[in-house]
Amino acid sequence: MLETLEDLRELRHRHARVDTEKMLQQNKAQGERLLQLQEEEDEAFVRLVNISLVILLLKLGDKAMMLFL
Repeated sequence: MLETLEDLRELRHRHARVDTEKMLQQNKAQGERLLQLQEEEDEAFVRLVNISLVILLLKLGDKAMMLFL
């Protein structure tokens, strides 16, 4: 019985080991993905602002041209 308990402890200990290299790789991959998503959101925001500016300039018509002279 004692031997079986010892075997279970060893088994649990082996499974409890943390693969730090794997964790670091996963963390790096997640960080890279988050950075990519942030860049995509930033680009979408810039496009939205540019489109809004074009619409505003079109609505202002000739008055908008005076702003740039």
